Amino acid sequence: MLRAKDLGAEVGWERSRLSHQISRMEKRGLVTREACADDARGSMVRLTERAGMRSMLPHPNTRNTCGSLFSIL
Repeated sequence: MLRAKDLGAEVGWERSRLSHQISRMEKRGLVTREACADDARGSMVRLTERAGMRSMLPHPNTRNTCGSLFSIL
């Protein structure tokens, strides 16, 4: 799980672009968005099992980026 603000900083995206991308990924079942326990204004992003399954596909750039950002692969 990763704080959305930290994810945006890591990939260099503005808040609106990040929010839009996370929304698209939620619709595809790749991530879930949860309330941040430390800051009511923030949100946490968690990869779903489906995203983990997709990481097995041969897309090394995407797989490596997701793996390093979420530290799951």
